[in-house]
Amino acid sequence: MMQPSRIVCLIVLIGAVLLGPSKAGAQNGVLKVTSSPTGANVTVNGNDTGQVTPASIVLPVGSYMVVVSVPDPSWKPDTRAVDVESGNNDLSVTLLPALTKGDTGPQGPIGPAGLQGPIGPQGPIGPIGPQGPIGPQGPKGDAGAPGQPGAPGAPGTPGATGDTGPAGPAGQAGPTGPQGPAGTSGGLNGRQEFQGSGSCTARAEAEPSCNAITEAVEVLALIRARS
Repeated sequence: MMQPSRIVCLIVLIGAVLLGPSKAGAQNGVLKVTSSPTGANVTVNGNDTGQVTPASIVLPVGSYMVVVSVPDPSWKPDTRAVDVESGNNDLSVTLLPALTKGDTGPQGPIGPAGLQGPIGPQGPIGPIGPQGPIGPQGPKGDAGAPGQPGAPGAPGTPGATGDTGPAGPAGQAGPTGPQGPAGTSGGLNGRQEFQGSGSCTARAEAEPSCNAITEAVEVLALIRARS
């Protein structure tokens, strides 16, 4: 059964053709619509013409928005902007299937590795990163060559005078000095007494000379004992 909207559209189109002035034929055109698949509905400016492809639709000269579609949702409708001129105007439409996304299939096997591509150009140098932590101390290196001797230092201040050391041992006795001058004569008796006893016995007037001789004898004996 034809829908009321299609009936209204047909009445409007037939009335425009039959009730128009004699010059209406010159102001109308025929839009011939074909489609693949055939049997598609044709809508002009949102109004269903009630015709299916192949269809011939009489329209006044002008611009129209024509939609060709089939009730099956597996086909996408096709929308075209059409300028209808006097005479025949052909519109051929190929409807495309509406692709629906199915469930994702299982992953296929990994294909073989392709050939390695050429090395690309070197990229720009990146910014300097932050300084890293100090690493552990390395092993001790070999000793270096001796350096040049340094300049002599300034002389130090003299130290304090030390304590006087102990007296050293007595040295050897020196050689005998030259004989002194002869003393004054002490008298014959005193000389003879000294030669005989090793001591000097003199009279009172010759006592100083006797004492000097006694001291000289003692010194000579001491020198001989040390040597």
